[in-house]
Amino acid sequence: MAYLALYRKYRPKVFADVVGQKQVSETLVRAIESDKVAHAYLFAGPRGTGKTSMAKIFARSINCVEGPTATPCGQCTACKQILAGQSMDVLEIDAASNRGIDEIRTLRENVKFMPVEGRKKIFIIDEAHMLTTEAWNALLKTIEEPPAHVMFIFATTEAEKLPVTILSRCQRYTFRRITADDIVGRLQYVANQEGFELDPKAARLIAIHADGGMRDALSILDQCAGMAGGLIDTELVENLIGLVSKEWVMDLLDRIHKGDGAGILSAISQALVEGRDPLQILDALIRHVRALLIGKVAPEEEELALYDTVKEAFLAQSQAFSVADINRYVHQFQSIQGDAKGVDNPRTIVEMGLLVMCAESGSIGLDLESRIASLEARESRQEEAILNRLTKLEAGGGRESVRPSLDPSYGDQTSYPMPDEEFPEPSMPEPSQQEERGPSPLSKSPLPKVSPLPKVKPLPKVKPLPKSRASQGPSPQSPPPIPVGAPVTIGQGIVDAAQYRTIQGNVINYLKSHQRSLLATVLNQSQLIYVDASKVVFVVKSALNYSMLTNVAHAKDIGEACYAFLGHAVAVEAVKANSPQAAEYKAAVQKGAAPSQEASGNDIKADHEAREAVGHKWDPANMSPQEAGNPMIKETLSKLSEEYDIYIEDK
Repeated sequence: MAYLALYRKYRPKVFADVVGQKQVSETLVRAIESDKVAHAYLFAGPRGTGKTSMAKIFARSINCVEGPTATPCGQCTACKQILAGQSMDVLEIDAASNRGIDEIRTLRENVKFMPVEGRKKIFIIDEAHMLTTEAWNALLKTIEEPPAHVMFIFATTEAEKLPVTILSRCQRYTFRRITADDIVGRLQYVANQEGFELDPKAARLIAIHADGGMRDALSILDQCAGMAGGLIDTELVENLIGLVSKEWVMDLLDRIHKGDGAGILSAISQALVEGRDPLQILDALIRHVRALLIGKVAPEEEELALYDTVKEAFLAQSQAFSVADINRYVHQFQSIQGDAKGVDNPRTIVEMGLLVMCAESGSIGLDLESRIASLEARESRQEEAILNRLTKLEAGGGRESVRPSLDPSYGDQTSYPMPDEEFPEPSMPEPSQQEERGPSPLSKSPLPKVSPLPKVKPLPKVKPLPKSRASQGPSPQSPPPIPVGAPVTIGQGIVDAAQYRTIQGNVINYLKSHQRSLLATVLNQSQLIYVDASKVVFVVKSALNYSMLTNVAHAKDIGEACYAFLGHAVAVEAVKANSPQAAEYKAAVQKGAAPSQEASGNDIKADHEAREAVGHKWDPANMSPQEAGNPMIKETLSKLSEEYDIYIEDK
């Protein structure tokens, strides 16, 4: 006789043999005993939970010669034929391969015929969710009003995909995931029947890995029985399934927490040599972190029995990790797992993801840090060469690039750290810079010939007006060389902190728009704590981030981004968190006084008085006939008078 797999050999033959589905079997038994069997049933639940087996037991109970009975004899012709899959009255149809309307039309024709031997003609349709909409529509009327000798049993793992019109015409029974205790008991029974020894811890490991499916558990047990010469223990199960040991997982998590990058690479390499899969490593880490949380809350929970051999070390590790650490690790592991599933080489994604976690934990190998710095330097040199070429092109007549303006709505500011205080918006550039921009775009539009406006006398040099709108932005000129390490007195020219978050958000988005995403990410993990007329200061926590921000090329890039929004060159400095330098800068910001509204108003008033001393302010009512007669000129000058102060010479 050919060998039968264990899940086939020990398939349930009566309702009492079905493990973990007592709520379904008892209901069906009562329906049979009270002669209240419906014409259509729907069995829904996860794979390997006994749906098809229950359907065959139900069919035998109906067609058994001693029935209808809750305990089919298994000896009559009907029972034997149904068990062997040879009965002409019980038809098992795979909807995955017979899902079209033509197959359903054939089924409808078979419905008309009476059963050959049994009481009913029973159609068991497995994977029912695979039927097409047209097939369901063709079967709908038959399910609603079938002949008295016909009964349908639908089995599916995705009941939500079935049409509502079908669900409403069936009695639905939900199959639950089988508990680990029930699976362990069944595995021990099968092992005793087959004559091999099964370690209870190995049985529980199989049950947990089966994830509620009895068929999967019996398949794993079948494989282990083929490999084992005697006892089936946890080591054999781990090697067969490709699982990593509990000691190895605990050691790897400790290395991640301590920032041991070299140790992580070595451990992963060892696991891969032993036949482990990168995705299985991540799955083991996720399961272990969950177990750590359970160990903190309920250390006597039964599922922690797998850690009995290393219980003391496990409990010590569970207490060493905070709930916040556990929550963060779960999300990070799941994120890495999701990225690794969609690539051809998941090892690279797993290793890089874990190394990034090391960097966030505090430190990483110096060798790896130097390699990253070397790559960044090479990238910076390449970008510098490109910028030099663009500068030469612009000098030869190319269009100037317009830098973005200081707009509080620019970018997503909610994701950046909020300092204690903020600073006011920067002042406008000098009038000389405005003149270097060249002719206004308005001058390119063809206008009718009109008399020229009276010439304006040169204005005396006064204090620049504060910006009326953030959208005006600074001059699009290229920034002067960024001073690096220039001595600046702390507290000199400090601006108020109201715009720190805005500045940081704008700088980050500027870097992203210029293909400096890595540098933008580093700034996103830092905090802007100080800005004055000559420098900006960021606080960093990670050693890797500190080394990147102190790099001359990176400081230059950040300085260029700051110039785009501040309108003047600044030096970029990075200080470590909780350092004396950081405390000194924060104290200077707290002592710095922002200009009051009254003072700002006085400055504006004085500037207006200085300009009115030269001439009179232009008013739309004072237009010349030529200006008033041309709608384009009239509209343009009126808009300009609303946005800017225009003064003309009194003639």
